[in-house]
Order: sequence, then C-alpha cells, then structure tokens
Amino acid sequence: MDGPYKGELRIWMGGRSWPVWLYDELPEGVRPAELRDLIPGRPVLYRMLAGPNAGKWATEFVRPSTRAALEARIRDGDGTVYVKR
Repeated sequence: MDGPYKGELRIWMGGRSWPVWLYDELPEGVRPAELRDLIPGRPVLYRMLAGPNAGKWATEFVRPSTRAALEARIRDGDGTVYVKR
C-alpha cells in the first residue's frame, strides 16, 4: 500500500486524539531531525523498528513521553527521525 495512510494507532496530545499516519517511504520535503528540532508539539516522522509496521515511517509529536527516545535516536545518528524542511 502506498502511503500516507492512517494506521490503527492513535496519539493523545493537546486534549485530542490524533491518527498515526504511515508512509512506506520517506515523503519529499523532509530532512533529518537535529536536537534543536525537538520542540514540544512539533510533528516528526520516525522509522518503526518493531511490530507489524516495522520499516515504515510513522508520524509522532515531540511530547514529554517521546522526547528521550527521539533524542537518543538523533544522537545515535541512525537517520530514523525526520522533520519537515
């Protein structure tokens, strides 16, 4: 299936439930994220590493519950976190 398409997961942020959008490949108009890009509420794309969607790219928001994991991935330099240009 070509992305983007809505996954079954949802994100709770800002008093709302947001769908997780999945992409088979990175869309145009994104760049690798840097630590300075991790602004609360900012949307990011990250590569899923486990589960039935492993290898796909999923949307997420920078939140207190995701910040440390996003920082670790950026510091590792593994190229699995992206933001819009």
